[in-house]
Amino acid sequence: MPYIISTMTDSVEYARFPEAKSGGSALEILHSVTVKGGAQLAQKNLVLLGEGPSSRGGIRTEVSDSDLEFLQSHPLFKIHVENGFIEISAGKVNAEKVSKSMALDDGDGKGGSAPLTIKDAQKGGRIPGARLKGATQ
Repeated sequence: MPYIISTMTDSVEYARFPEAKSGGSALEILHSVTVKGGAQLAQKNLVLLGEGPSSRGGIRTEVSDSDLEFLQSHPLFKIHVENGFIEISAGKVNAEKVSKSMALDDGDGKGGSAPLTIKDAQKGGRIPGARLKGATQ
């Protein structure tokens, strides 16, 4: 069974809709696969300061072979793979270990899609309400 490893914070549903010329409803979903999110998402019962958000690094979603084939043809899924937010594994792997070499942010230099961390504050990044050495207010 193939697995999808994701470093995205939110789950993403990849869907296929009928083509406009086929006369189907735009609200009709022909096929969809949801890839679980939750990476870099703070956990309510665990707070670790200094190493980044108290979170899981990567999330593993099991998919069928037919779902994997669909995902590999989906334009948004391809973009997520190219940008390093998604990896495909042929077997069950440790998502935490795999995600260490994957993208955690969109790399726009502005903090983009990743939650701010203590390391951001130590680099001079602005974290509203933070009272940390190196944080700007």
